[in-house]
Amino acid sequence: MKSIPRLLTVTFAILLLAAASAWQFASYRDINMRQILFTEATGEINRLDEVLTMSALMHATTADPKWAKRYEDNTPRLEAAIVKATSIGPLGVKESLGEVDLANTKLIDLERLSFALVADGKKEDALKILSSQDYANLKATYNQEINKALQSGSSDIQAAKGRIQTGFLITIILVSIAFILIFELWRQDRETTQKEKIRYREFARFAELARNPVVRTNRKREIIWVNDAYLKLSGYSRDEVIGKNPRQLTFCPTTDQQEIQRLTEAMNRGEAASGTLLNQAKTGRMYWINVDIQPLFDDQGQLEGFQAIETEVTDLVEAQRRADDALANLNAYQSALDEHSIISVADQFGHIEFVNDRYCEISGYSREELIGQSYQAVQSGKHDPSYFKSMRDTINAGHSWRGEVCNRAKDGSYFWVDATVVPLPATRTQGARFVSVLYDITERKRTETELKDALNLSSTFFDVSSELLCIADNKGQMIRMSKSAEQIIGYPEHELIGRSTTEFIHPDDQEQIAIAMQELLKTGNLMDYVARYMHPNGAIRSVEWRAKIVGDFIYATARDVTQRLATEAELLSAREQAEAANRAKSSFLANMSHEIRTPLNGVIGVVGALSRTELTQTQREMVDLIQSSGETLEVLLSDILDVSKIEAGKFTLQPEPFNLRETIQATAQVMGVRAEEKGLGFHVRFGPGTEGLFEGDGVRVKQIVSNLASNAVKFTQKGQIDVSITTADKADGSCEVVISVKDTGIGFDEQTKQRLFARFEQADASITKNFGGTGLGLSICRTLTDMMGGQFLVTSEAGIGSLFSVILPLPRVNPEALTPATQTGAGAAPTALSLDAASRSILLAEDHPVNQRVIAMILEPHGIALTIAQNGQEAVEMWQNAHFDLVLMDMQMPVMDGLSATKQIREIERSKGLQRTPIAMVSANAMKEHITQSFWAGCDFHIAKPVTPEALLKGIDATLEACEANEHTGSGKAKTKA
Repeated sequence: MKSIPRLLTVTFAILLLAAASAWQFASYRDINMRQILFTEATGEINRLDEVLTMSALMHATTADPKWAKRYEDNTPRLEAAIVKATSIGPLGVKESLGEVDLANTKLIDLERLSFALVADGKKEDALKILSSQDYANLKATYNQEINKALQSGSSDIQAAKGRIQTGFLITIILVSIAFILIFELWRQDRETTQKEKIRYREFARFAELARNPVVRTNRKREIIWVNDAYLKLSGYSRDEVIGKNPRQLTFCPTTDQQEIQRLTEAMNRGEAASGTLLNQAKTGRMYWINVDIQPLFDDQGQLEGFQAIETEVTDLVEAQRRADDALANLNAYQSALDEHSIISVADQFGHIEFVNDRYCEISGYSREELIGQSYQAVQSGKHDPSYFKSMRDTINAGHSWRGEVCNRAKDGSYFWVDATVVPLPATRTQGARFVSVLYDITERKRTETELKDALNLSSTFFDVSSELLCIADNKGQMIRMSKSAEQIIGYPEHELIGRSTTEFIHPDDQEQIAIAMQELLKTGNLMDYVARYMHPNGAIRSVEWRAKIVGDFIYATARDVTQRLATEAELLSAREQAEAANRAKSSFLANMSHEIRTPLNGVIGVVGALSRTELTQTQREMVDLIQSSGETLEVLLSDILDVSKIEAGKFTLQPEPFNLRETIQATAQVMGVRAEEKGLGFHVRFGPGTEGLFEGDGVRVKQIVSNLASNAVKFTQKGQIDVSITTADKADGSCEVVISVKDTGIGFDEQTKQRLFARFEQADASITKNFGGTGLGLSICRTLTDMMGGQFLVTSEAGIGSLFSVILPLPRVNPEALTPATQTGAGAAPTALSLDAASRSILLAEDHPVNQRVIAMILEPHGIALTIAQNGQEAVEMWQNAHFDLVLMDMQMPVMDGLSATKQIREIERSKGLQRTPIAMVSANAMKEHITQSFWAGCDFHIAKPVTPEALLKGIDATLEACEANEHTGSGKAKTKA
């Protein structure tokens, strides 16, 4: 029976131990669970706060609406996380979490304000708010209270655990009193060990569920356990981390050593610590973490290790860095912004809560005088009450309002502002507010008033003008336009005011009009600039502008030039067609010249040779008639070609030194023979000063004298013809040559004189019938005189005679300045061959048998050995196989033309270092371009067909002289035939 009380006592002790143990285990498990849940809740708070902060910063930076949506989605989650942490945390953390909730509310207000500013297009102001000191202070308070809550919660939990452990110890002591048996003590120790293992396994199971990386170490700080989140973040396997110090795994050289030292010292003291570190994963990736380190103690209060909970904050750190950069940029603009922006904040009732210095400056009130007052303090009374009612309705509806407001300063003066009012929604701790951003436009309004007064004075002028009149500001926005704008551009005046005309310009002209506007702003003037406008009816109108900047305004006129440009385009097309026709005509005339000159060369050449034989009187008369007709035909052909070149604008002069007397005497000799044949007197008189050389186109001077003298002989039946040449030296060193041709011919009246110089015109129809001719001579003389810058004078009396005078500016040439070649060329043309009679050998390249015979007949009397080649290729081969003193080359031949043959000969000479062979082109192609082609091919001279004995012999001597000059000078240019 004695054992019964003992048994009951033992049983009671056992039951008491079991009950106490169960209660302690439940309490301990509950504390561990609360610790894990509280840690997760605070981790969630940190993560969501980072998301909200980053969303606000990214939205302020990029204005991308996805960040605003992300912000609004996560805001209630953060508030719920704070409530959750408050409900499950120890009593000691509730005050800190309350401060966190208050700071979070204020941060949300500022961040939502930034969203409103971005929506209004003011990203800089949004960034300024997120980078402000108030925002930074709230953020610091938020982080400080979060950390404080974590530390307080950990301390409370550790204290609770300590109390439970103490109670557990008391229970063991009490039970130990009842159970003094060693077996019972051993059993109690065994049960305690098993419970510790269970507790550890349960902690591990809960920690594995946590999203944050969790690490446990022993007192040597060697890792004994990590969760999967840590392995995923660090990149290591569990086998690689167990037994290692975290420093060996994730710390890198760039990790903040001072922060590491601070955390190490706290751990050495067995204290909790937290901080932000830069870590490096196994892959080399750098990442930032917020780490919370808690010491772990055993039941005896001995340090057994540490537990670290990490939160990756890489995105937050990067966002903070970008925010710091943005803040640095904003600080650079801060002073300029404060100088020009006028800012105020009012509550939902319109009472002023904040004004900046610029607001005080422009209003004249101090900040103390304005805070708490309504905006009525600065209202001017110049606006209708409905104006402000419309503003209030707009902002109360949650929309921004913009308009111009006239205010009154403290001293009674008025100032105008361009106002933008942005509503800020109410929060849980603060009612709705309104932010006003103002810009001083007082000066602009004054200018507009002055301009309006000026425009009122000029309104009549604007109304009656047929051209578009416009006044614009220096930004190109139209302030005043004439009523003609609707007709030209297609829009009424009221739709154009306040807009830029560039809005209506054709898209293809936008780039050019931008350049023109820059030029206008740079130079102050824009003249005759044409731009295309899109008319509302779909038409494209071309408008020509003239503009000038005066002061702050652009004054411009414009007119519709659509029809004018269309007409100009039509004229250009017609001109191109006419030029094409002229080119076709020139080509036709060139071909006809060649085709006519070829048989004409045979006629004149054969007749010339025939005239040198013994003929009867009748035969000689017939030969003379044929020769005269051929020469007349040649003159006619030359006149037609000259007129063609004049009409095509291709007629050019070739000034060079020439002997005036010798040039005119050569023509006078021919005309004198014709006059003598008609029984007329022909006298040539040279005045003093006509000796020597003059600078000009001697060929055209000769042509003028020849045409005038020829007309005088033609239209004079009896009497005489006087040709006089005089000079007049000017004080400036220039010289005028006066050539006069006077006859006693049929003359003409004043009415006839008016049409005398028209092409293909003569005094009357009977002139052509009685005297012949084409009526081109005087027209050509008049044109040549004009081209030389001279004057053409005519006096005449019907039945008495005529006097034609030509005044030409021909500068004298200093003989000392001439080269020997020039002096020789300026002298009289030779009349006999200068070839040595013992070595006269000429190669003729000519495919036409008649032309071959004509040239042979001309050269036979002079004892010249003539070798004939049928084409250019044959001529080159003959030239290579024999020596020739001179080559006469036709231009158009089969197999190889004369130009190609000449080029080949010159190339062989250059490659073999041979002496230059004189080459003359003898061709019916006598136009200027043909002569140029001859010279560029390498010819020394160009002789035009039809060939007369005199022309051929002179051409041969001229070719020899030109070749000698070219040989000495190395020039590729040759002389042209006079």
